[in-house]
Amino acid sequence: MHAGRMALGLAVAAALAGVTPRAGADDGGAAGAVTGAFGGPVVAPLPADGARLAGAAFMGYRGRDGQSTGAVLTVAPWRAVFLRAGGELTPWSQDGGVRLLWGAGLESARPGTAFLHVHDWGPVRPGEQFTLRHAEASAGYKLPAGCLGPLCVAPAVYATVPFDGGPYAGARAALTLWGSWYVMGAFGRTVPGVLDRARDAAPAPAWRLGWSLGRWSGRAGALFVTYRDELALDRLRTPGVKDRQGRGALMAGAVWTR
Repeated sequence: MHAGRMALGLAVAAALAGVTPRAGADDGGAAGAVTGAFGGPVVAPLPADGARLAGAAFMGYRGRDGQSTGAVLTVAPWRAVFLRAGGELTPWSQDGGVRLLWGAGLESARPGTAFLHVHDWGPVRPGEQFTLRHAEASAGYKLPAGCLGPLCVAPAVYATVPFDGGPYAGARAALTLWGSWYVMGAFGRTVPGVLDRARDAAPAPAWRLGWSLGRWSGRAGALFVTYRDELALDRLRTPGVKDRQGRGALMAGAVWTR
């Protein structure tokens, strides 16, 4: 209960924080830092403006796992090259009290740039043997943002290849206000007949839908609050199949860079 009140307090503080200068068309801002349609618990930070480290500490609620407290750290040793690691404590989860994530690749927070990375948003459990089977490779291009006053739209196209099969391609777009408030929507379509899923893996959904909304500027010291969720459209139309597996994640926290 105490952690829940702290998360609520952070969310209110983020919502009431002053409006930051517009960043959606220049250094990425909310649009540039929305790195994936289907992924981690929060928007993972990317170093910008010459920084080499960027991190986010957060707490909130993650679907079936319940209360969650964690952090994500991204290191950019050279230009757009990055290494990312993070973890969460989920004491109420029946699947384990700790979940980890990792990623590496090339990505810039700025629009008008390409990205390529490999990641496993987890849950990676401590003590498990390292494997790439549950990871995926993703590549795409962040199209230039279009702005009208403080309102910006930043689209992107991408293709993702899970290492256990079922590649999909799609697009996403982030609508941002003053470079910090955002609404993001994305879809992905599984490519049939290419790298079919492993026999012991769950079938790949034909269509994926993801969305996220909240306040995120990516600037050092900024507070944020985000909600993200996803679902498989075809499974919603299948009688007797419940697709809602507790994927939604509501998180609030703070960003730092160095």
